[in-house]
Amino acid sequence: DRLALPAPYAARVASLRRVMEDLDFEIEVFTGLAGGRLVRDPGYVAVQQIPVSARSWARCSWPRSATSPGSTPPHSWPAGPG
Repeated sequence: DRLALPAPYAARVASLRRVMEDLDFEIEVFTGLAGGRLVRDPGYVAVQQIPVSARSWARCSWPRSATSPGSTPPHSWPAGPG
């Protein structure tokens, strides 16, 4: 908001902000719908008791697959036998 950008860049940033707002709205709607359907599911209830910081850490600590962002690209893997 406080950065002076040339018109094309400012328009792009404004456009991306609108997209983010729309996605935030859709995520909130889906979260409400899913939460309403799962409110009585024992597994969902159990997960909700875990502090958010612990859930975030668990999500980040899973092993990455070969195609995950941040994983080692295949061209840098050592060559296999034969």
